[in-house]
Amino acid sequence: LLTGTPLQNNLEELFHLLNFLSPDRFYDLESFTHEFAEISKEDQIQKLHSLLGPHMLRRLKADVLSGMPSKSELIVRVELSPMQKKYYKNILTRNFEALNPKGGGTQVSLLNIIMDLKKCCNHPYLFPKASIEAPKHKNGMYEGNALIKASGKFVLLQKM
Repeated sequence: LLTGTPLQNNLEELFHLLNFLSPDRFYDLESFTHEFAEISKEDQIQKLHSLLGPHMLRRLKADVLSGMPSKSELIVRVELSPMQKKYYKNILTRNFEALNPKGGGTQVSLLNIIMDLKKCCNHPYLFPKASIEAPKHKNGMYEGNALIKASGKFVLLQKM
């Protein structure tokens, strides 16, 4: 089991990871949390370390990535598709009826506007009205060509 997230001092999360690895040994959440309820005690910490030893290998980034070259980025600017431009403009002008067929709310926070702009840049079919109006096959799947043409990013990926 590989996890990139450190344990967040949550015994329940730890139990579920251990249960996944060894369900015959770690089968009762209640007894596990009761046993390590006061994890601040030194003897419990030692017991938990010995319990985790066979299941956990902790590596630091510096140890693992010593020979790896530094990260390089190439930013490619992509034009929005006509459909994306339409939705982007609707978001900026707060034309919510054009985005949501059910008429949704009228007051939207700045964070919601930013998230909608991001959603638009990802793909306009993420909006309910666009996905309803999108050309589909008889089985309900989007038509591939229309799906690609609706997003500038997808057009670029298709060319690659």
